[in-house]
Amino acid sequence: MEAPWRARGLYRGAAAREHDQHWSAHRAGRPSQIRLSGTASLLVSDLDERPQYTPWVAAVWTELDARKQGIAPALIERACLEAFSRGHARVYLCAAPPRRAWYESIGWTPIEDGVGALKLTVFVRERLGAV
Repeated sequence: MEAPWRARGLYRGAAAREHDQHWSAHRAGRPSQIRLSGTASLLVSDLDERPQYTPWVAAVWTELDARKQGIAPALIERACLEAFSRGHARVYLCAAPPRRAWYESIGWTPIEDGVGALKLTVFVRERLGAV
């Protein structure tokens, strides 16, 4: 059976900056029952301490009751595909240390730890076939 959120698909939203993109997943149901399940964005910059890295997958979030249904990985994948379609060979992401193992489990490679005041981990994902 298909996950309920997939029936509504991934929605692309308007962006504050020209090159930023945002996606959201919504639960299926009657219009009065549709609820936001998760979000992800593709931003030009997400970490002031690392202006040399671009673009970034950012603002990844899933409602507690919508977790472990593949929503976050699907939103992240969509953002990555957008970056790669724009010609980028790499895309970056930062996360708090407790999220490290989860991001590694979905294919992200940590490249820096302890960045900034929040001691974030910076990850990279490369386009297949990128040199």
